[in-house]
Amino acid sequence: MKEKSLQTSNMFSRTLPVLLLGAWIVFQHIVSANSSFPLFDLFFVLVSIFFIVASLITYVKDIRKYLATKSLLSFLPTITSILFIIAFITINYVFAVRDFSPVIIKATYQANHGTLTISFREDGTYKFTNSFLGDQDYRGTYQLNDSLITLDKKIDSNILSRTLIIKDMIYVDSSKSFKDIGIYEINDKQQVIDKKFVFTISEDHRNKMGNLP
Repeated sequence: MKEKSLQTSNMFSRTLPVLLLGAWIVFQHIVSANSSFPLFDLFFVLVSIFFIVASLITYVKDIRKYLATKSLLSFLPTITSILFIIAFITINYVFAVRDFSPVIIKATYQANHGTLTISFREDGTYKFTNSFLGDQDYRGTYQLNDSLITLDKKIDSNILSRTLIIKDMIYVDSSKSFKDIGIYEINDKQQVIDKKFVFTISEDHRNKMGNLP
């Protein structure tokens, strides 16, 4: 009886590290779904690789424990690690699906502190990315009516208006006139709030789409 109790205690002590590390990996993957920073991403990848290697070593140990005890509970650490790996793959797929829809409009603004990029997708969702020492994403939904874009909410501290307008950009450089298409913030009277704050459109597929959101 005492020997069985010791075996159970040993089994749970081997499962606990797998449980804690697996939970940390899944949790960090969820909370960092909309952000990316090179050093942390590298650390996260290394920890994930370590978890997979440790899971393989655990599997070998579990087989030896099972051959010695004939108890299926010997595989509890391995089962725990497999469940976390499945959870990680599932969560990763769910996050990846968000960007499967084709981009209708993509525009960028070069700010002093980095680059701001906004992409509007065919399924009525957008992704706003603030790139500075890493990427921070903000997501939501929008409606496109001719040249007017209505967002579901204001975006961070960068886009303070829910209404945007697509219009021609005309500017002069070295006595030459250039024409481009940009996205501006507008107020309730449909007046441009700041003419200097304009996203230059790099992709525009509105004419190729039959039904716009």
